[in-house]
Amino acid sequence: LNNLGEPNVSDIDEVIEEYGDETTVVKDVGSHAQTVVQLLKYKTNMGEKATLSQLVKEWRSKPDNAPDCVKDNPPGKELNVDECERIVVSLLIGDMLEPKVSYTAYGAHMYLKV
Repeated sequence: LNNLGEPNVSDIDEVIEEYGDETTVVKDVGSHAQTVVQLLKYKTNMGEKATLSQLVKEWRSKPDNAPDCVKDNPPGKELNVDECERIVVSLLIGDMLEPKVSYTAYGAHMYLKV
C-alpha cells in the first residue's frame, strides 16, 4: 500500500487530468500501513481483539499511552480519522488483514486479524 486513492492507478496525474479532480491529494501511507499491521500484531500478542474503530482509536491515541510502534510513527495531524479508517479498509481489501466475525445473541462484531 503506497497511496490512498484509486487502486491500480500507475499515474495519478492522468486520473486528475482526465476527471478534473483537483481535490485529490496523493499521500505516502506505506509507513502508516506498516504501523497498523504492527499495532494489530501487538494487540493479538497481548491477547486482545480489535474492531476497526478500536484499532484506529488506539492508533490515534496520545503517544504516552501508545505502544512503541505507534510512538515511532503516529498519524498525528498528517492523517485524519477518515484517512486512518481508509488505510485499514485498504489493508482489508488487499488481504493484508482478515475479518473475523464474532456472533452474539444480540448482534455481530467484526474483529481484525493479521
